[in-house]
Amino acid sequence: TIPTRTLFRSFFFLMIRRPPRSTLFPYTTLFRSRVDPRSRRVMKNGEVCSLTPKEFDLLAYLVSEPNVVISRDEIIRDVWDENWWGSTKTLDVHVASLRKKIGPEMIETVRGVGFRAVDPDNPE
Repeated sequence: TIPTRTLFRSFFFLMIRRPPRSTLFPYTTLFRSRVDPRSRRVMKNGEVCSLTPKEFDLLAYLVSEPNVVISRDEIIRDVWDENWWGSTKTLDVHVASLRKKIGPEMIETVRGVGFRAVDPDNPE
């Protein structure tokens, strides 16, 4: 059987790749940044942040579960590809780039495990 968490993430990732036409799909707001999977836009303090497609996919994946640590392996498998054979340094490069664009406080590194999107307004 497939764990519920894995199913949720897989479903969410499909949703950010192919946004639904309904208006029910939510956006997420963290640190005054709004991540909208339907329009594939990120707004920081009211201004659009210019992200590459992979940066957006990574950010949307992380904010899908705020304050939850997601392992490096899960991120590589779900955001890049299940059969990714390249270096995991690509993940570090993309996270560093996101931190420059949206602010370092939004993505926290959990040493030896992975990353989490931090929601200071809703700590769990």
